[in-house]
Parts: sequence; C-alpha cells; structure tokens
Amino acid sequence: MGLMTLEDFRTDLQSALGDRGIDNPRLDRWINHAYMDLTGGVRFEDLTEINDSETVAGVATISRPTDTRKVLIVKDVTNDNLLGWIPKNEYLRRSSALSGIPENWTEIENLIYLYPKPSGVLSIMTVYLRDPVPLQNPTDLTDISAVWDTVIWMLSVRYGLMALGEEQRASFWLSNALAYIQSKLTEDEIQAMTSGLGRSLPNTMAQLLAAAQNLPSTGG
Repeated sequence: MGLMTLEDFRTDLQSALGDRGIDNPRLDRWINHAYMDLTGGVRFEDLTEINDSETVAGVATISRPTDTRKVLIVKDVTNDNLLGWIPKNEYLRRSSALSGIPENWTEIENLIYLYPKPSGVLSIMTVYLRDPVPLQNPTDLTDISAVWDTVIWMLSVRYGLMALGEEQRASFWLSNALAYIQSKLTEDEIQAMTSGLGRSLPNTMAQLLAAAQNLPSTGG
C-alpha cells in the first residue's frame, strides 16, 4: 500500500505544473492515468489474486472474476494439471464436440474457455492480475508499495503537461519516471514476475520505453 494519499498527489502535481489552479477532477484524471499506466506496464504481486471455481460437465466455460485485468494461470486442481494457453483463433479451429480432461485454455470476452470441454465436475484454480482500484477520495492510497508513489507522481506530471500542450517537458518527466522504474526492477525481479508467462515487460511499458527514447514503438 502506498503512503501518498490522493490529496498528496494533487498537491505535488499542482506544484509541479506551476500552481495554475487546475481543478481536482482534471488532476485526478491525470493521477489515475499514471496509476493505471504503471500497473499495466509492471506486474505487481500486490495485484495478483487466486480464484477457485468448478466446471459443469459438458460446459466449456468458466467465468472469470469481474476485476480481472489479465489471466496468468489456469490449473485443473482435480487432476493436478497446469493447462496450457492457446490463442483464441486456435481454440475456435478445434472441434467443439470433444470432451474429456481439459489441457488448454483461452479467453473470449469475459469467459475462460477450456479445451476439451470438461466431461465432469472439476475444481479449477485461476491466478490473475486484478485492476487496481482508482483513487477517488482525498484519503485514498494506492494498492501497491509506497516505493512506486514517486513514479505515479512523475507520470501524472507527464500526463498533465501533455494535456497542457507542453510535450517537450512531458518527455523529460517520462524519461525520469522510466529511469526510476528501471532502477527499482532488477533482472531477477523481472524474471520472477514473468517466469514462464511471457515477455519481461508487457506492451504498455515497452511503448513507454520507446517513447522515452524517441523510438517508434511496435506495440508487440
């Protein structure tokens, strides 16, 4: 949990922008943009949750929690089997008539699809990243460690400057924020957060890095 309240962020952001008397709704918007951007680019254990559910025989889907940002792991606890992720297109190419013990999973809209569809009732464990709760009240704190308060403030200044048409200053603040992020993420920490689950830095952070270095971002 952070140490800076939303009111603290407002005060420091207002100062960094030159005390222009910007109203709280605009400040809050930039602060929450920064908060969501950071948590979308760096995987935080504080936002990792576990959900337990049961399948229905002959039904391929299970619901995912409403606050899910990204599903990381799906495990068939009944058979002690870690299911492998497959792309949606690959799932749709396969026969929907096949049933048995699931081996794979994918996401379509707000549902997790298992393949083959379960032939019986199974206990399924889903590990997922949840969306952080936006900061709304003056005393609200972030859901992540206080060490990241500084980054959220830096990125909020960036968003404010962009909205005010000061792109050059915004790039300076982005560069500072990314330098801070990289100083807090060692190679071991990055690998631990993403071991067996894909790239070290998700698309959002890769795009931020490209922006800071004035490079074209591939987004992939």
